[in-house]
Amino acid sequence: MLGEDQNVVTLPPPAESPPSAPTRGRRRRRAVLWIVGAMALALAALGVAWWRRTPASAPLRAAPQTATVQRGDLAVTLRLSGSTEAVEAYPIAAPRLAGEPGYSLTIIRIQPNGAQVKRGDLLVEFDRQNEIKSYLSSRAKYLDLLHQIAEQKASTSATRAQDETNIQTAKDQLATAELEMQRLEILPRIQQEITREQLAEAQATLKELQQTYNWRRQAAAAGLRDLEIQARQARSEMLHAQHNEERMAISSPIAGVVVLQSIWKQGRFGQVEEGDQVNPGTGFLQVVNPAAMQVTAQVNQMDVGRLRVGERAEVRLDAYPRLVFPATLVQLSPIGSPGQFSSSVRAFRALFSIQGQNAKLMPDLSAAVDVHLREKKGALLLPRDCVLEENGRTTVLLKKGVGFEQRAVTLGPENNLVAAVLSGLRAGDEVAWRGDGLASWGEGPDGGE
Repeated sequence: MLGEDQNVVTLPPPAESPPSAPTRGRRRRRAVLWIVGAMALALAALGVAWWRRTPASAPLRAAPQTATVQRGDLAVTLRLSGSTEAVEAYPIAAPRLAGEPGYSLTIIRIQPNGAQVKRGDLLVEFDRQNEIKSYLSSRAKYLDLLHQIAEQKASTSATRAQDETNIQTAKDQLATAELEMQRLEILPRIQQEITREQLAEAQATLKELQQTYNWRRQAAAAGLRDLEIQARQARSEMLHAQHNEERMAISSPIAGVVVLQSIWKQGRFGQVEEGDQVNPGTGFLQVVNPAAMQVTAQVNQMDVGRLRVGERAEVRLDAYPRLVFPATLVQLSPIGSPGQFSSSVRAFRALFSIQGQNAKLMPDLSAAVDVHLREKKGALLLPRDCVLEENGRTTVLLKKGVGFEQRAVTLGPENNLVAAVLSGLRAGDEVAWRGDGLASWGEGPDGGE
């Protein structure tokens, strides 16, 4: 313990020890993170401002794929849609039966779809029981009427012979009465009256017999004519039934391929089969010659003026995309028909002849026809999917360094895939595919410019 007279000495505070190495590292990293964050915010603000200030540039969702503008030959084509058909084809329909009501016909045998047939081969056979029954019934009626006619003729001949005998007897009696009248003056008075009465009676009898003879002949002729009319009608029915029975089997008129067509049956469309019923006059089958095929296509009224008979084309089948057939425009209808959606828009029928054969080239296949209108040599070619048309301007997104800029271009002839560039681009320029990793051109994230 110190005394009161002793001085109190105050010691200075201890000096701070320098920070350790781990503490200095944490502070340095925190400062760097603040600096990087500030720089990222600044760059983001600058990017947003540049993007809003330059609508010609397209914001990228992902790195877009590009196409290179290059020189080549441009084939200008017009694509049409149509269906294949055979040049030589014979439609087969259910027969319309003569003298019979239009009842349905039942198929008992039919060639399968795609079957190869020769001329005269059976294509389809219908149930003929009704026709056979009708034939037998009408034949029996016809034979019975022939028997009645024969009996009527025999009876008429016998009656006629009897009437002629009676008339001859009456004529003889009249001749005798007339002879008696020649010696009337020498006969007694009462005998004269009797002779006059006998002459009048003989005349009346002859007249009556002659009238009766004519009436009987007319009645017999009328009865015979009625029987003959019935017989002719029965014979006609018999022949109709026989003809109908023969039409129940249809043979192929040519050598070719069987093509079954879809019809409305049992509430749906489908190909006919054995046991199905079809109405008379319904077409359900074709026999086609596959050696010569053609395509029928519809041409819009705006494109018909671009076509000329003789132009070359290529036909592609939707069912077999790898098959390509050369074709030639052989016929173009001069008169259009009303369009599917509007009567004011006309459609014209174009017929293309296909060169070449293939087992898969069959009728009723949907096909695309590319008509070669003209060809441009050494043109700058640009894919059409790289072009944007908006507000009357045609532009592309041209690659510049690591970015893209919108560039106005002038296009010339084009087809379904590429277009010829007249101005705005050079060979070797790279342009972005429209919609490939790009937002809508000229629009910001909120949809506005």
